[in-house]
Amino acid sequence: MELQYGEKEQGNEGINRWFVCKNCGKIVTVPQAAPGEEPVHDRRCIFCSQQCARTFWRKPKRIQQKRENRAAVIAASIRNGAIRLPEVDSGY
Repeated sequence: MELQYGEKEQGNEGINRWFVCKNCGKIVTVPQAAPGEEPVHDRRCIFCSQQCARTFWRKPKRIQQKRENRAAVIAASIRNGAIRLPEVDSGY
């Protein structure tokens, strides 16, 4: 089964959510709490860190658009199976 962008995957660690950082293109896998565990309060969905968010918004629109396009290409490569998802990212 192939994952769509932002789709959740059931695994041993619980449900994983993934996305591609719009600024640096890093593939981020966010762990979700497994049943019976304490919840993980990680609400990242666009940028991998605060520094990437600040850097992205300080750039001109044309550079922002290029970086967004790069993130879309990486996400498409993951959906097509050309790139595998990394292991669960443990933190910020």
